[in-house]
Amino acid sequence: MKRLFRIAVLAALLCSGSSLFLLAVAAEPVAETPSLHRMDHVGINVTDLQISADWYQKVLGFTIFHKWQTTWMIRRGDMHIGLFLRPNAKKLDDLDNSLAITHFAYSTDDKGFQEAQDRLKKLGVHFDPPEDTGVAHSVFIYDPDGYQIEITSYYK
Repeated sequence: MKRLFRIAVLAALLCSGSSLFLLAVAAEPVAETPSLHRMDHVGINVTDLQISADWYQKVLGFTIFHKWQTTWMIRRGDMHIGLFLRPNAKKLDDLDNSLAITHFAYSTDDKGFQEAQDRLKKLGVHFDPPEDTGVAHSVFIYDPDGYQIEITSYYK
């Protein structure tokens, strides 16, 4: 495997007459990171596969890609979500103090951001007014099992 080296040069040059001294040179190996192209999918536990698949289709335009016995993969273009059937799953009582994914987000441009809000209103999906996060405008919605989903448009 190809190795990269970070060269930490602790160099102090001392001039003493015509003498020049290099005090220290150290090399620290750093592992190369893997080549990743994009996130492939997120997996979420749901209480009803059909209800979730229908909601993601109606609200966000996802379609069923593949069905296993207790897991369905839905997609929209290159974006995928794994729906894992857990009919007896309970929501976390205190999400802020739990190790959990708090939300997932979809990025769009300014035009798509407005279209998303118009569609959500038409479908009766509740969302608060757009939030300015300092780097983007975002709206937040919840799926049938209470997962928070962000639709965001970054500043140009």
